[in-house]
Amino acid sequence: MALKNKKEKVKEKTGAKPKCTPELIKRAEELSGLMMLDYQIWESLDISKDAFYRYQKENSNFYDALRKGRAKTLETVTNSAIMRCKDDPVMMMFFLKNKGAWLEKNQERNLEIKQKEYELKEKLFQLSTEKFVNELCEKHNLDKKETLETLNKHLDAYATCK
Repeated sequence: MALKNKKEKVKEKTGAKPKCTPELIKRAEELSGLMMLDYQIWESLDISKDAFYRYQKENSNFYDALRKGRAKTLETVTNSAIMRCKDDPVMMMFFLKNKGAWLEKNQERNLEIKQKEYELKEKLFQLSTEKFVNELCEKHNLDKKETLETLNKHLDAYATCK
C-alpha cells in the first residue's frame, strides 16, 4: 500500500502542468499589488517556482498583471505621500530622500569638497600666474606690478567674452 501511494505522488508531480487561467492571472495581480515577493506569490498561488517564471515568460498577460498590481499600489502610496508632503515637513524629507535622491549628509559634504576644490584651483592658478609673471619680468626686465595689472585686464576681458 505504501509503495502504491509513493507512485501516485510521483505521478501527481510529473502530471500535466498547471494552466495559467484568467482567475490565476487576476489573483497574481492582487498579490503583487500587496507588494508580495515572487516566492510569496507563487506559494500563495500554489504553483511551483518554475511555473511562476514560465508563466511570466510565455504569457504576457501574467507578466503584465504582476507589473500592473505593483504599479497600482505604488501609484496610490506615492499620491498619498505627495499629499501628506504639503503639510508634513518630515514626510517631505522622507519622500525626497527615498524618491528624490536627496542625500542630506552627502549634500553638505559635497559642498565642502567643491569649495575646497575651487579654492585649490584658485590658489594653483595664482601660483602659476605669479611664477609666470616673475619669469616674464626677469627675462624682459619688466615692472612686476604693471605686468600683473595688464595680465588681469586681459583675463577679465577674456572672462567676459565667454
